[in-house]
Amino acid sequence: MTYDLPSARLRVALRGRYRGQRQGWFAQRFTKWDSNIRLDLHPHSEFDARRWAELDGMPALVVYFNRSIYEALVRAFAER
Repeated sequence: MTYDLPSARLRVALRGRYRGQRQGWFAQRFTKWDSNIRLDLHPHSEFDARRWAELDGMPALVVYFNRSIYEALVRAFAER
């Protein structure tokens, strides 16, 4: 799945080197405990927080220019 950055973000996001992004997605079942999820193990982690959410609520949680990707993910994963 791909998305293009809005023109106002082209020089700011991704250090101005990219116009968008191509993403690959997969789903898996998490069978451990929340304490096994560690976002602090890498000094330059992309994420500083996480939470569990319902699949169909995901599009509302992301920036507007990624929303169509998350809507497509909801449809694709709901079929399985």
